[in-house]
Formats: sequence, C-alpha cells, structure tokens
Amino acid sequence: MMHVCHLKKRSEFVSLNESGRSWVTPAFVVLVKAPAVPDTFRYGITASRKIGGAVQRNRAKRRLRAIVDAFVRLNPQTPYPPMDMVLIARQGMLTMPFDKLERDFGWALGKLLAQNEGQP
Repeated sequence: MMHVCHLKKRSEFVSLNESGRSWVTPAFVVLVKAPAVPDTFRYGITASRKIGGAVQRNRAKRRLRAIVDAFVRLNPQTPYPPMDMVLIARQGMLTMPFDKLERDFGWALGKLLAQNEGQP
C-alpha cells in the first residue's frame, strides 16, 4: 500500500518545478517526478495572488485538495505509481465545475504518466 503525505518545504516545490514534467489545463498545472521517498505519493498545492485574495486562494486550494482526495486518498488501489506532485491553481479553478476539474486532473495525470511509460 502506498503512503500518502504532503510536500511542505519550499525546496521540494522548487525541485519539482526545475526537474519535473508538467501539464497545463485551464484550471491548474500538474507537475510530477519520481518520488524522493520510495513507495510514497507526496503532493503539494499552491495558489498565487494572481488567483485573487485569500478567500479565492483558499477556495482554489480546497478544490485541488478534494480532487487529490478523490483520486488518490480515497482509492487505496490507485493505479498511479509512487510520485511527487505539485498542483498549481490557475484562474479557471474558481469557476470550472468540479466534475470537469476531476476529468481534467485524471486526463492530465494519465498524459504525464504515459509520456514515460508510467514512471513519473
């Protein structure tokens, strides 16, 4: 069973930005790379001030957290390999319907994993 935890340090976010693969959607950017810790799915979520004030940024982060929960945390038999992931909120995150966000996340993650035959 894969262990799920959060990326917390700025250096972990920067490392993913420098050496990870990315996929851009209208609502968010997904960055992934091979895990620093084996058998672990680590993820981080960020929203800049471009999104809006604190209320809008927190709403965007809550929505992204719910998407990750739906795909990874609530499904212990997840088909995804261990990886480090960062989700960056974009302006579309605030207005896009949640089911569309979930579809986009699954599609983007599938594309990223297919680029390297399932290895982040």
